[in-house]
Amino acid sequence: MADLFQSLTEVFECNATMFLRELTQQLSGTEKTERKAYQSAWHTYSKQIDLPTPSFSDLAAIGAVMEQLPSGAALHLANSSTVRYSQLYPLKPGIEVYCNRGTSSIEGSVSTAAGYAATSQQPVYLFTGDLSFFYDINGLWNRYTRANLRILLNNNGGGEIFYALPGLNRSEALKAYITASHTTRAQAWAEATGFLYLPVTSEKELQENLPIFTAPDHNKPVLMEVITSKEENTKLLRTYYHSLQTK
Repeated sequence: MADLFQSLTEVFECNATMFLRELTQQLSGTEKTERKAYQSAWHTYSKQIDLPTPSFSDLAAIGAVMEQLPSGAALHLANSSTVRYSQLYPLKPGIEVYCNRGTSSIEGSVSTAAGYAATSQQPVYLFTGDLSFFYDINGLWNRYTRANLRILLNNNGGGEIFYALPGLNRSEALKAYITASHTTRAQAWAEATGFLYLPVTSEKELQENLPIFTAPDHNKPVLMEVITSKEENTKLLRTYYHSLQTK
Protein backbone atom coordinates (compact mmCIF):
# COMPACT_ATOMS: atom_id res chain seq x y z
CA MET A 1 0.00 0.00 0.00
CA ALA A 2 1.62 3.26 -1.14
CA ASP A 3 1.57 5.94 1.56
CA LEU A 4 2.09 8.97 -0.69
CA PHE A 5 1.69 11.57 2.08
CA GLN A 6 3.45 9.57 4.81
CA SER A 7 0.41 9.79 7.08
CA LEU A 8 -1.53 6.56 6.54
CA THR A 9 -2.86 5.06 9.80
CA GLU A 10 -5.43 2.44 8.76
CA VAL A 11 -6.03 0.14 5.80
CA PHE A 12 -9.50 -1.32 5.19
CA GLU A 13 -9.40 -4.37 2.96
CA CYS A 14 -12.98 -4.62 1.73
CA ASN A 15 -15.36 -3.78 -1.07
CA ALA A 16 -15.88 -0.01 -1.45
CA THR A 17 -19.68 -0.36 -1.31
CA MET A 18 -19.43 -2.39 1.89
CA PHE A 19 -17.10 0.16 3.47
CA LEU A 20 -19.34 3.11 2.68
CA ARG A 21 -22.47 1.27 3.84
CA GLU A 22 -20.81 0.39 7.16
CA LEU A 23 -19.50 3.91 7.60
CA THR A 24 -22.99 5.33 7.09
CA GLN A 25 -24.47 2.93 9.63
CA GLN A 26 -21.81 3.82 12.20
CA LEU A 27 -22.53 7.53 12.08
CA SER A 28 -24.32 8.59 15.23
CA GLY A 29 -26.96 11.28 15.43
CA THR A 30 -24.43 13.75 16.83
CA GLU A 31 -21.98 13.11 14.01
CA LYS A 32 -24.72 13.55 11.41
CA THR A 33 -25.68 16.88 12.97
CA GLU A 34 -22.06 18.05 12.97
CA ARG A 35 -21.66 16.93 9.38
CA LYS A 36 -24.75 18.91 8.29
CA ALA A 37 -23.51 21.97 10.18
CA TYR A 38 -20.14 21.77 8.42
CA GLN A 39 -21.84 21.29 5.06
CA SER A 40 -24.11 24.26 5.70
CA ALA A 41 -21.16 26.47 6.71
CA TRP A 42 -19.26 25.40 3.57
CA HIS A 43 -22.18 26.28 1.28
CA THR A 44 -22.79 29.59 3.05
CA TYR A 45 -19.16 30.64 2.63
CA SER A 46 -19.04 29.46 -1.00
CA LYS A 47 -22.01 31.65 -1.89
CA GLN A 48 -20.14 34.69 -0.57
CA ILE A 49 -17.23 34.23 -2.98
CA ASP A 50 -17.37 36.48 -6.02
CA LEU A 51 -17.34 34.83 -9.42
CA PRO A 52 -14.27 35.56 -11.57
CA THR A 53 -14.74 38.47 -13.97
CA PRO A 54 -11.39 38.50 -15.78
CA SER A 55 -10.52 40.19 -19.04
CA PHE A 56 -10.06 38.06 -22.18
CA SER A 57 -8.35 34.81 -21.14
CA ASP A 58 -8.84 31.05 -20.83
CA LEU A 59 -10.76 31.63 -17.60
CA ALA A 60 -13.06 34.20 -19.23
CA ALA A 61 -13.76 31.90 -22.18
CA ILE A 62 -14.75 28.99 -19.95
CA GLY A 63 -16.94 31.22 -17.79
CA ALA A 64 -18.72 32.65 -20.84
CA VAL A 65 -19.48 29.22 -22.27
CA MET A 66 -20.57 27.87 -18.86
CA GLU A 67 -23.26 30.57 -18.78
CA GLN A 68 -24.56 29.49 -22.19
CA LEU A 69 -24.54 25.70 -21.74
CA PRO A 70 -28.01 24.32 -22.53
CA SER A 71 -29.84 22.23 -19.96
CA GLY A 72 -29.35 18.52 -20.55
CA ALA A 73 -25.86 18.93 -22.00
CA ALA A 74 -22.98 16.59 -21.25
CA LEU A 75 -19.83 18.48 -20.29
CA HIS A 76 -16.46 16.74 -20.72
CA LEU A 77 -13.42 18.31 -19.09
CA ALA A 78 -9.81 17.69 -20.04
CA ASN A 79 -7.12 17.68 -17.38
CA SER A 80 -5.57 20.36 -15.23
CA SER A 81 -6.43 24.04 -15.79
CA THR A 82 -9.72 23.21 -17.54
CA VAL A 83 -11.04 21.51 -14.40
CA ARG A 84 -9.73 24.21 -12.05
CA TYR A 85 -11.30 26.98 -14.12
CA SER A 86 -14.66 25.29 -14.65
CA GLN A 87 -15.24 24.62 -10.95
CA LEU A 88 -15.06 28.34 -10.23
CA TYR A 89 -18.39 28.89 -12.01
CA PRO A 90 -21.88 27.63 -11.09
CA LEU A 91 -23.14 24.61 -12.99
CA LYS A 92 -26.69 24.72 -14.32
CA PRO A 93 -29.02 21.94 -13.12
CA GLY A 94 -29.33 19.00 -15.46
CA ILE A 95 -25.79 19.15 -16.87
CA GLU A 96 -23.71 16.01 -16.53
CA VAL A 97 -19.94 16.36 -16.07
CA TYR A 98 -17.32 13.80 -17.12
CA CYS A 99 -13.54 13.82 -16.82
CA ASN A 100 -10.68 11.44 -17.51
CA ARG A 101 -7.61 11.68 -15.32
CA GLY A 102 -4.18 11.21 -16.82
CA THR A 103 -0.77 12.80 -16.46
CA SER A 104 0.99 15.41 -18.59
CA SER A 105 -2.25 15.96 -20.55
CA ILE A 106 -2.33 12.31 -21.61
CA GLU A 107 -5.91 11.34 -20.78
CA GLY A 108 -7.69 10.79 -24.10
CA SER A 109 -10.34 13.43 -23.45
CA VAL A 110 -10.91 14.17 -27.15
CA SER A 111 -11.49 10.50 -27.97
CA THR A 112 -13.80 10.11 -24.99
CA ALA A 113 -15.95 13.13 -25.87
CA ALA A 114 -16.15 12.15 -29.54
CA GLY A 115 -17.14 8.60 -28.65
CA TYR A 116 -19.72 9.79 -26.14
CA ALA A 117 -21.27 12.18 -28.67
CA ALA A 118 -21.43 9.42 -31.28
CA THR A 119 -23.85 7.43 -29.14
CA SER A 120 -25.73 10.25 -27.41
CA GLN A 121 -28.64 12.50 -28.32
CA GLN A 122 -27.37 15.16 -25.91
CA PRO A 123 -25.37 18.22 -26.91
CA VAL A 124 -21.83 17.27 -25.88
CA TYR A 125 -19.27 19.92 -24.93
CA LEU A 126 -15.55 19.36 -24.42
CA PHE A 127 -13.43 21.98 -22.66
CA THR A 128 -9.76 21.29 -23.34
CA GLY A 129 -6.35 22.91 -23.34
CA ASP A 130 -3.94 22.71 -26.24
CA LEU A 131 -1.63 19.96 -24.94
CA SER A 132 -4.51 17.60 -24.18
CA PHE A 133 -6.15 18.39 -27.52
CA PHE A 134 -3.13 17.96 -29.77
CA TYR A 135 -2.00 14.82 -27.96
CA ASP A 136 -5.34 13.14 -28.70
CA ILE A 137 -6.19 14.90 -31.96
CA ASN A 138 -6.66 11.60 -33.83
CA GLY A 139 -9.81 11.16 -31.76
CA LEU A 140 -11.51 13.41 -34.32
CA TRP A 141 -10.36 11.29 -37.24
CA ASN A 142 -13.25 8.85 -37.40
CA ARG A 143 -16.42 8.41 -39.41
CA TYR A 144 -18.73 8.61 -36.39
CA THR A 145 -18.16 12.23 -35.32
CA ARG A 146 -21.59 13.87 -35.05
CA ALA A 147 -22.99 17.41 -35.18
CA ASN A 148 -23.84 17.36 -31.45
CA LEU A 149 -20.14 17.69 -30.51
CA ARG A 150 -18.77 21.10 -29.49
CA ILE A 151 -15.11 21.62 -28.54
CA LEU A 152 -13.81 24.68 -26.70
CA LEU A 153 -10.04 24.65 -27.25
CA ASN A 154 -8.09 27.07 -25.06
CA ASN A 155 -4.79 27.40 -26.89
CA ASN A 156 -2.19 29.34 -24.90
CA GLY A 157 0.81 27.75 -26.55
CA GLY A 158 1.80 25.22 -23.90
CA GLY A 159 1.30 24.05 -20.32
CA GLU A 160 0.13 27.21 -18.61
CA ILE A 161 0.01 25.82 -15.06
CA PHE A 162 3.80 25.56 -14.85
CA TYR A 163 4.12 29.33 -15.22
CA ALA A 164 2.28 29.67 -11.92
CA LEU A 165 4.48 27.29 -9.90
CA PRO A 166 7.26 28.99 -7.90
CA GLY A 167 10.67 27.81 -9.03
CA LEU A 168 9.60 26.25 -12.29
CA ASN A 169 8.66 29.64 -13.69
CA ARG A 170 12.33 30.62 -13.46
CA SER A 171 13.76 27.45 -14.94
CA GLU A 172 15.80 27.68 -18.14
CA ALA A 173 14.09 24.47 -19.27
CA LEU A 174 10.59 25.91 -18.81
CA LYS A 175 9.62 26.55 -22.43
CA ALA A 176 11.33 23.65 -24.15
CA TYR A 177 10.80 20.79 -21.71
CA ILE A 178 8.24 21.73 -19.05
CA THR A 179 5.49 23.78 -20.71
CA ALA A 180 6.17 22.28 -24.17
CA SER A 181 5.73 25.70 -25.79
CA HIS A 182 4.46 25.66 -29.39
CA THR A 183 2.75 27.75 -32.08
CA THR A 184 0.39 25.05 -33.39
CA ARG A 185 -3.16 25.93 -34.43
CA ALA A 186 -6.12 23.60 -34.91
CA GLN A 187 -7.85 25.19 -37.91
CA ALA A 188 -6.54 23.00 -40.74
CA TRP A 189 -7.10 19.77 -38.85
CA ALA A 190 -10.56 20.78 -37.63
CA GLU A 191 -11.76 21.77 -41.09
CA ALA A 192 -10.23 18.67 -42.68
CA THR A 193 -12.22 16.45 -40.31
CA GLY A 194 -15.52 18.25 -41.01
CA PHE A 195 -15.74 20.71 -38.12
CA LEU A 196 -17.04 24.25 -38.28
CA TYR A 197 -14.02 26.21 -37.07
CA LEU A 198 -14.40 29.42 -35.02
CA PRO A 199 -11.21 31.38 -34.24
CA VAL A 200 -11.21 33.69 -31.21
CA THR A 201 -8.41 36.13 -30.41
CA SER A 202 -10.28 38.85 -28.48
CA GLU A 203 -13.22 39.45 -26.17
CA LYS A 204 -15.18 40.88 -29.10
CA GLU A 205 -14.68 37.72 -31.16
CA LEU A 206 -15.57 35.58 -28.15
CA GLN A 207 -18.93 37.31 -27.74
CA GLU A 208 -19.61 37.15 -31.48
CA ASN A 209 -18.87 33.43 -31.70
CA LEU A 210 -20.58 32.29 -28.49
CA PRO A 211 -24.11 32.14 -30.01
CA ILE A 212 -22.76 30.19 -32.97
CA PHE A 213 -20.83 27.80 -30.75
CA THR A 214 -23.81 27.00 -28.52
CA ALA A 215 -26.50 26.95 -31.24
CA PRO A 216 -28.19 23.51 -31.40
CA ASP A 217 -29.01 23.45 -35.10
CA HIS A 218 -25.63 23.01 -36.80
CA ASN A 219 -25.27 20.19 -39.33
CA LYS A 220 -21.64 19.63 -38.36
CA PRO A 221 -19.57 19.57 -35.14
CA VAL A 222 -18.03 22.84 -33.98
CA LEU A 223 -14.55 23.70 -32.68
CA MET A 224 -13.94 27.13 -31.16
CA GLU A 225 -10.22 27.83 -30.68
CA VAL A 226 -9.48 30.60 -28.17
CA ILE A 227 -5.94 31.95 -28.57
CA THR A 228 -4.58 33.46 -25.34
CA SER A 229 -1.32 34.18 -23.52
CA LYS A 230 0.11 31.89 -20.82
CA GLU A 231 1.62 34.83 -18.99
CA GLU A 232 -1.63 36.84 -19.00
CA ASN A 233 -3.69 33.82 -17.93
CA THR A 234 -1.35 33.22 -14.99
CA LYS A 235 -1.47 36.89 -13.95
CA LEU A 236 -5.29 36.99 -14.01
CA LEU A 237 -5.61 33.75 -12.04
CA ARG A 238 -3.22 34.96 -9.34
CA THR A 239 -5.10 38.26 -9.09
CA TYR A 240 -8.39 36.43 -8.58
CA TYR A 241 -7.10 34.09 -5.87
CA HIS A 242 -5.30 36.92 -4.08
CA SER A 243 -8.58 38.84 -4.00
CA LEU A 244 -10.21 35.90 -2.20
CA GLN A 245 -7.51 35.90 0.48
CA THR A 246 -8.33 39.48 1.41
CA LYS A 247 -12.00 38.75 2.12
